[in-house]
Amino acid sequence: MITHQLIGSVAAWSWLETTEVGTAAFVLMARPEPDERMAALADGMGLVTPRRRLPSVGPRVVLRGLSYAAVRVDGCDHVIGVLVGERWSRFVAGGGPVVLMAGLRPLPRGASRDEVDAYIAAATTADRIRLGVAHARGAR
Repeated sequence: MITHQLIGSVAAWSWLETTEVGTAAFVLMARPEPDERMAALADGMGLVTPRRRLPSVGPRVVLRGLSYAAVRVDGCDHVIGVLVGERWSRFVAGGGPVVLMAGLRPLPRGASRDEVDAYIAAATTADRIRLGVAHARGAR
């Protein structure tokens, strides 16, 4: 069950990256402790396993200034807060895609970029991450 306590306990990391299909904004969401409810949270956003084609999950990102964004989850009145950079925010406001990732394994708050990269690689191999492509509500 998705509760406001679960939403409030999710840590998030954001970055811009150029991939083989172009530039994308990324948001990784994970909890510092094991919690099987992360799968329900991923389902509530329409995210899928990395072995499937990434679905469009709609306007799930709400920009709140140049340094903060929120991610909506279906069936929940609360949002997941994400600190973002000005470049990230401007890219997303201009209609750039946001790859949402929900990690099903724990990841400590404050994990470094190297730790996040290693986490994503291991979680992808173990099928313990869910993904989808979102955009900002009202983005041009």
